Amino acid sequence: MPTDQQISIMCDVARSGEADVPREHLAELLALISEDYVEESDCFADQYQLTSKGQALLDERGVGVNEA
Repeated sequence: MPTDQQISIMCDVARSGEADVPREHLAELLALISEDYVEESDCFADQYQLTSKGQALLDERGVGVNEA
């Protein structure tokens, strides 16, 4: 199960397609990728994107990153 820091990274990815990850938290992003919560994006504008597993986790936790 992702940590609070990893959930924060996932929210950044969901909002902007980027992960504003300080160097000391890079391992957290890599863990999310290896656990299939985040993947590199094929879209030119985005660096990363949530996988369906990652989006389901945020939905399950009630994290609404695209709400106005």
